[in-house]
Amino acid sequence: MVFRVDVQDRSEPGGTNGPPPPDRCRLRLWFLNGADPDSADVIALRTAVGCAHAGEEAVDAVTPDIDDGGDLIRGNQQIHPQLKPKCTP
Repeated sequence: MVFRVDVQDRSEPGGTNGPPPPDRCRLRLWFLNGADPDSADVIALRTAVGCAHAGEEAVDAVTPDIDDGGDLIRGNQQIHPQLKPKCTP
């Protein structure tokens, strides 16, 4: 399985009970269905999913098997700059 979780800190305090836009969360899962995890196709998928820009939800990969998420109703997600900006697959 390959997965990606996106969280976007878009306002303060972050939920729909505060000023728009609310924070967002999205979970995507790609099932490998017995594929060799070291195959070129799986490595390409992992690279596309893992190395996509952290500040955007767009991923240049096949459609995931599960794609769920949306605007958060409550909560205040805090996003800070990434520590290592270079992606090494």
